[in-house]
Amino acid sequence: MADDIRESLGEWLPLLSHVFEHPKIMQLGVMLAYEQSSITPSLDDVFKAFELCPPSKLKVLIIGQDPYPTPGMAHGLSFSTANGKVPASLRIIFKELAHSGWKRTNPNLTDWAEQGVLLLNTVLTTQKGKIYAHRGIGWEVFVAKVFEQINQLPQRIAVMAWGASAQELAIQYIAPASTRLMLYACHPMAQQYSGGAKMFVGCDHFNRANQFISEPINWGEKI
Repeated sequence: MADDIRESLGEWLPLLSHVFEHPKIMQLGVMLAYEQSSITPSLDDVFKAFELCPPSKLKVLIIGQDPYPTPGMAHGLSFSTANGKVPASLRIIFKELAHSGWKRTNPNLTDWAEQGVLLLNTVLTTQKGKIYAHRGIGWEVFVAKVFEQINQLPQRIAVMAWGASAQELAIQYIAPASTRLMLYACHPMAQQYSGGAKMFVGCDHFNRANQFISEPINWGEKI
């Protein structure tokens, strides 16, 4: 993977530099460079979550699935979008926020990241117009290595794993500890696709996380 892309990892780079020697990550880097015009988010934004939330400031880890496939929506933070539109999954997240006593309308979650929320997908890129197109080509290996580094951090961290793929990686690679709060829920879109058989709203992850970490996150406007 190109050096300029790696540099955007910021404080994470020394912790993750060895990962780029893994064969699957090397192959992934070649593929991304070759197909970058058809990939979202742009390569400049692939590691935006790490750039905005250095390990020393990490308080909450939110794990999603993969980026929005619609061009112009994904910008490197899971569930966030910088184009002003609120995607369906984020609307459901905002409903959970309201259920928990918070109001939010801004779909750009950069302020969460700057407060110490690592907004991470299990797969960091996809092909424009296709959901989960880059599953199984190396990103899961990279994210697993990120989790292994998070295991070494001393601070209290609340982990929200939303959806089966997020939960699978979290359970496998995040070590149980008194300084970790593990919170599991279905993917927000599962509530819509299941016709209400699966419910994301009511999980209370945002309040539970704030009760656990040392300094609470301002998720929006308190109702």
